Amino acid sequence: MRLKNLFEMGSARPDYIAGLRAATATVVPLAIGEATGRPQLIWVALGGWLGTFADPGGPYPLRATTMLSYVAASAASILAGTVAAAHPWLGIAILFVWAAGCALLRVYGEAAGGVGSLSLIAFCIALGTPVPDLRALELRALLFAAGGLWAAGLALALWPVHPYRPVRRAVAACHRALADHARRLAKGGPGWFDAASKERGAIRALLENARAVIALVRAERSGDSRRAELLTALYESAELSLGDLSALAETLQSREDRGAPKPETLQPLLENVARAFDSVAQATGEEPSSLEQPETRVPEDAELAPPLESLLGHLRLAIGAAAALHGIGEAAPSQLRIESPARRSILTALSFRSLDLRHAVRVGLTAAAAALLGLLLHRARRYWIIVTAVLVLQPHSGATLRKGLQRIAGTMAGAIAASLLAPLVHGHLQTAALLFVLALAGAAARRLNYAVYVALITPLFVLLAESSSGDWHLIGLRVTSTLFGGIVALAGSYALWPHRERERLPALLAAVLRRTKKLLEAPSAEARREVGLALTNADAAFERFLDETHADAEVEALMAVRSQSRRLVGAIVALSPQGRYPPELSAAAQQIGQALEQMAEAAERRRIPPPLPPLPAGAERLVRPVEVIHSALARLAEPFGPPIL
Repeated sequence: MRLKNLFEMGSARPDYIAGLRAATATVVPLAIGEATGRPQLIWVALGGWLGTFADPGGPYPLRATTMLSYVAASAASILAGTVAAAHPWLGIAILFVWAAGCALLRVYGEAAGGVGSLSLIAFCIALGTPVPDLRALELRALLFAAGGLWAAGLALALWPVHPYRPVRRAVAACHRALADHARRLAKGGPGWFDAASKERGAIRALLENARAVIALVRAERSGDSRRAELLTALYESAELSLGDLSALAETLQSREDRGAPKPETLQPLLENVARAFDSVAQATGEEPSSLEQPETRVPEDAELAPPLESLLGHLRLAIGAAAALHGIGEAAPSQLRIESPARRSILTALSFRSLDLRHAVRVGLTAAAAALLGLLLHRARRYWIIVTAVLVLQPHSGATLRKGLQRIAGTMAGAIAASLLAPLVHGHLQTAALLFVLALAGAAARRLNYAVYVALITPLFVLLAESSSGDWHLIGLRVTSTLFGGIVALAGSYALWPHRERERLPALLAAVLRRTKKLLEAPSAEARREVGLALTNADAAFERFLDETHADAEVEALMAVRSQSRRLVGAIVALSPQGRYPPELSAAAQQIGQALEQMAEAAERRRIPPPLPPLPAGAERLVRPVEVIHSALARLAEPFGPPIL
């Protein structure tokens, strides 16, 4: 893995609001403690810092429930960790149980998993800092809980409650992404089809997020259904428009392969479509906007006209729904019913075949090993080793390696920054100002790149620890503790039931092919969504696979399966307007469906797929992707392991 890849910035924007909240939640208690001579307020600052990251975003009830759950869970962790600190050897056993339990909370979803992770960090910090008596223990837990409540207050009480704002923002993000995608198709250029395919995967993730937010908000509110139905209609129009754009992209690629020119009117038409999507996004997101009607002159082209007409029709529905949100005109609200997904029970994870339980035990053993190492080495602030180990350890081995390298690289960069900054800081006011800037920048960059985030918070916590203890030689300790923690995490990831994407990808590819077969048999919006989700899962696994040991030939074959599967999906949608194939394609669709099932079974069993039967002429747009996928699966059969009999 190249060093520059560790610091590669993501596509998200810095979240300066989150950074401001994190800096306020952390530095204000510190400043008050310095001003009043109460250094114990550092526990309020720690509770506030971690509490900022407990906010999952989204609907207000979810945020409030999650942050209050964090306050209760982290306070309990502080109590348990501090009690365990008085008995170091017994504390290692308690840490194992506590860490496994916190990791198991991810069964209940991302928000619960975040609460579990933050509570475990609180336990680790308390485990490394014993107290002299029961009164000090109670005071620490109360101060930490106060910090969590302070962070929750900043996140919830100081911002007005708008129940549908999370929905509007999530749906607006979908339409804004569709606008960018339409511009991509209008612009073209080298490699445009692969870039557009990757964009559609990102749009699918935005659509699933919007769907989840709609389900949560509608479950919480029984009234005000008109606005909810209009927002659901906007989501549905975005969902359908993605299918139209997919069909259009495949049609354009097919024409490019045949050397057929694009109509001159296509580029301005798609640019008008992009502007219309942008205006819908602005209106949906409560921004001032004049809704634009898209250009209606569709090129007289037998291939391009169907997907373009369908796209324009769905875009007009979106414009009508967005206008109705502002009380302008009427729009037919969606009849789509979006239900909240069934919640998993922790009982379903209590089987050792469960990946969730295996990961929970892995977290517990890794945390215990890190604590044992710190104890045997008689390390000061040994909790730095434990915290590093539990933060670096991921469910997937490749992701653990990447995060470990990012943690080490970021810590070293941050330690250098801390050594340069420490001599320049004099007085409490200067220290507080510097800590505020570091906290703001670190929290704002957290979603951009983990190494950059660590590089910013390392001087924050080194300076914080040095100022509170008077020990100005902690920089080297921080670096070596990070190295030890990263090594323990990597050992745990690769020694304890290693979870490699190489083992999961065959089943995920088979799922893509079977969902594509289902779409081929019955083209519908729901079938398109299912194959889109299968492709998204395969894409995520592929990105993690790149962090594992692999050959270039494997990567090329996997990319071929993914890209040609998307092309096949686009061809199916383009060739089945109104959900029906022309009579001359019906027989071809049936034969190709059988071939997809055979290839799915071969992918699942890691076998070379059987030879393709003679596929019918006249259906090249369906046949060619199938042939490429077949060839790629044959190349993958041997590298991905022996057949599963």
